[in-house]
Amino acid sequence: MGIGLFAKVSLVDDVQHPEIVGILEEFLSDSRDISIILPRRRFVPARVRSATDFLADAVAESI
Repeated sequence: MGIGLFAKVSLVDDVQHPEIVGILEEFLSDSRDISIILPRRRFVPARVRSATDFLADAVAESI
């Protein structure tokens, strides 16, 4: 049991769980940026490109 401040996107799958209860919902925090920092190179490995594409799609769908 505890209290935490989470982005809604991080709880999208858990929000229907009966043990998750919203409190102080009138106090909203500022939105946060999500950044992916990659080394500056010509070639980006396919697995890195796949991961960044997956994260971008996942965030876009849940907003």
